[in-house]
Amino acid sequence: MRKAVFSMSLVSLIALGAWIFGCAGSDALDETHDRYQISISLVGGEGDAPHDLEVFSAADCDGDPATDDPEPGLAGISGTLTITSASDAPFVQIQHYQVQYIPQSSTLVGGGTDIPPDLAAGEVLEKTINVPSGSTVSAALDTIMTIDTKLSYVNQGGLVTFAQGVYVIRVTLYGEDENNGDFEETIDTVVRLMDIGNC
Repeated sequence: MRKAVFSMSLVSLIALGAWIFGCAGSDALDETHDRYQISISLVGGEGDAPHDLEVFSAADCDGDPATDDPEPGLAGISGTLTITSASDAPFVQIQHYQVQYIPQSSTLVGGGTDIPPDLAAGEVLEKTINVPSGSTVSAALDTIMTIDTKLSYVNQGGLVTFAQGVYVIRVTLYGEDENNGDFEETIDTVVRLMDIGNC
């Protein structure tokens, strides 16, 4: 009978220990990720308003067919990623990233608000960024929004329906730390898709 009681106690202790260490591991992961400050700035926006993104290029700016004055062509959007790690943060190597476009309540052309069209997430792209402990690292992310993504917004009626389509651009970073642990972080930034008019 004592053996049975001992066995049950041992199982209970193992289960309790697993729960405690599991929770500690989860907290430790959160604390580790709190040791990294991550930001992104967009490249290819409109000057003083880098989060306003042009999605339309007029073929004829002055309406006179005798003149050749197209609006500058559309361009993709890239970004500059900045990561600052605390002195006690483990070394991290970022290996991939993916971009998603999350529609937000936006102003309609005729007034009122609605949700703009869904835009397909980008592919998972390879990008190697080494982040040593106690450092600040900047790196270019070549693809944040492609021309095709802009045209998808236009082709789904976004340009004629919305005064500007508001989206959260969510960049998810995937990598590994020096202890072979998974590293995953997201950075959000808000943009407005519109016909800015650069004629």
